[in-house]
Amino acid sequence: MAGSSPRRLEALALCFLVFLLPGVSGCGGNLTAPSGGPVTSPNYPSNYGNSQGFNFSYTSNNTYASTQRGDTQYKIHTEAKTRDAAKQTCAADGGHLVDIKTEALHNFLVEMINVNAGGGTDYWIGLSDDEGGNDFTWSDGTPVDDCGYSNWAPGEPRNVPTTGCVQLWSDHDFKWDDDLCGQNKSFICQKGDQGMCDRNTAVDYCRPDPCVNGTCTSGADNFTCACDEGYEGETCEVPITACPELPLPNGNRTEGHLYGDTISFSCKEGYELIGSENRTCQANQSWSGVQTNCSRKACPELPFPNNGNRTEGHLYGDTVTFSCDEGYELIGSENRTCQADQSWSGVQTNCSRKACPELPFPNNGNRTEGHLYGDTVTFSCDEGYELIGSENRTCQANQSWSGVQTNCSRKACPELPFPNNGNRTEGHLYGDTVTFSCDEGYELIGSENRTCQADQSWSGVQTNCSRKLCQQLMAPSNGNISGGSSYEDVVAYHCDPGYEISGDEERTCQSNQTWSGTQPTCVDCVPDISLYGGGNSESSAVKIARRTAFTIRSRINVICNQTYDVTYEWNVFQHNPMGNVTQPLDFPNKVVRDSQDITIPRNSLGYGSTIVELNATMDFPTTGSKKSQVQKQWVIITPSAPVAHIAGGSAKSVSRDGVLVLNASESYDPDEYIDDYRDFTFHWTCQTS
Repeated sequence: MAGSSPRRLEALALCFLVFLLPGVSGCGGNLTAPSGGPVTSPNYPSNYGNSQGFNFSYTSNNTYASTQRGDTQYKIHTEAKTRDAAKQTCAADGGHLVDIKTEALHNFLVEMINVNAGGGTDYWIGLSDDEGGNDFTWSDGTPVDDCGYSNWAPGEPRNVPTTGCVQLWSDHDFKWDDDLCGQNKSFICQKGDQGMCDRNTAVDYCRPDPCVNGTCTSGADNFTCACDEGYEGETCEVPITACPELPLPNGNRTEGHLYGDTISFSCKEGYELIGSENRTCQANQSWSGVQTNCSRKACPELPFPNNGNRTEGHLYGDTVTFSCDEGYELIGSENRTCQADQSWSGVQTNCSRKACPELPFPNNGNRTEGHLYGDTVTFSCDEGYELIGSENRTCQANQSWSGVQTNCSRKACPELPFPNNGNRTEGHLYGDTVTFSCDEGYELIGSENRTCQADQSWSGVQTNCSRKLCQQLMAPSNGNISGGSSYEDVVAYHCDPGYEISGDEERTCQSNQTWSGTQPTCVDCVPDISLYGGGNSESSAVKIARRTAFTIRSRINVICNQTYDVTYEWNVFQHNPMGNVTQPLDFPNKVVRDSQDITIPRNSLGYGSTIVELNATMDFPTTGSKKSQVQKQWVIITPSAPVAHIAGGSAKSVSRDGVLVLNASESYDPDEYIDDYRDFTFHWTCQTS
């Protein structure tokens, strides 16, 4: 009995004759059971009356139910164990696996199994053949054949050495079956001596003789008395002095039941006498004739109405009630009663189909005919119209129509979406025409007009507004373009590194499918480096006295709009007498070579021609390009007074001790080089040496 808590069970028990003592009667009241214990009654262990039934209730715990039979207690364990584990459980409780030596005990245990566990599982019992030689013995060592009782299932036992343990096989009415001992099964324990094999069959219930005036016969669990003539009762204790009283329901009879009395029978109105009208009590205390009854008269069977039904009955007093099937109404008498003259009251009954009100024809549609119960009217609509409501309506039993009202409505096409960057007129019902238009700069692709058709589809094809296209633009030389060519697209022009846009950097596709602006070009970023302080060639070299320091200045301009960084590298070369250029001169710690200008200290160069060279590198960060340019200036180092020279102007010779007047407003050191783009005048006095 699986479960988490004890449960109360109701069952029917019998007072077994084996426990009956002569003269003891009655079962002794209600049964009580301790928790998890056997069922006992208030007068236990006294026995109960012969074959007397009683109701009892008891409580079982989670894994077994306990019941008492005589001096022996039985526990029905629903917990599954191997045969050996089951034996140990029984032994721990002071018992052993049950020995079923009689059919009475077998039937008792099966009844208890069904009451407590509901059947459906197998149970180990005390019968086994541990040696495998078909020598089955009970737990107390008694061979099964000694008891004269066996209850094997068909085909059992199998006599296989490994199947020496016996179970009550639930699939075969709990007959015996030998099976593997190691399988887990429920089991039944027995506590108390069961006694000899014939304990339940050898009791003599006729000692002492309970039959007062008769012969006793002892049975399996009780006794019977065969009474002598003139006596009756369970123990033949009642003397017979008259015939038994004769009943007569639904009629009358005269009185009398002694020997020689004659009784006359009559029946009530509507009843007729069946059997003997007169019966006489005879010497053998039996009545002459045959049993008398008053039977109700019968009317002819009433037919069942078509499409209806009726209750049963055709005897006097029976009332037959008629009913009609759903959707039919009763015509005639609903109730008819069988009368004493064997005719029916009322009139003939029939069932007729009910009628529903006529349904109207829908506008722009049609319907089929019909208005009686079960008729189905089908609606249809004209082309271009769709049915709203129920297509089929059936006349129902309550004389109303199934479904809902039916109309024919213009079919609707799915709403057409508004085109992106466009518009449309309204309408989506059958016959409506929708007209599309596009915004400025967009052109219509697809159908300009679409009409909702009878099949709820639109004529034409899908309509879209597509951006107008301008002619594809070409990239400029030394450059490229990015962007589309549709309306409002902007094309951006880009130049290769070292080139700059000249003209419109962006152009837009317009609604008239032309481009704004004009085609630009990519121009080179040309660096312009200018040096001042010397000559551009040896023939135009500036003569400078050796004792005089001088400076060569640079000015750089890039002809484009890009930013740039400049790296300066100055070198000084001096021609040798052969006219060849030497390696770059070195001026340790005297000359700065990486600045915009270079200053040569006095007395640093030998006489003759000298080349001052600038290698300027321009780095354009925005494009990642570099451009380099080399410019040279020539000077001649002389020991004599130099000839006056103005960079970028013309020179005039002045004789020794002569004065050159240039209308200057300021005076300058003759050794100083002046670099200026302004117009100015100065006075320069040349001295000897």
